[in-house]
Amino acid sequence: MGDDADDAIEFWRGTGVARAVLADVDGETERRAIGAVHRALQAQGGPEGIWLGSAVWLVSATRG
Repeated sequence: MGDDADDAIEFWRGTGVARAVLADVDGETERRAIGAVHRALQAQGGPEGIWLGSAVWLVSATRG
């Protein structure tokens, strides 16, 4: 995502998820939301950048 929380926020704001989340909020609410995300990302920062734990399920199916 980036070297630090500022880079990550810049990336995040360009995603469809961020645009959808922030689409209908006023400027103050957007500022507060971005501040909260920034603080959360800062807490995950270290010398190698920001690392977030994650998991994913890969599922496939065939009709049979």
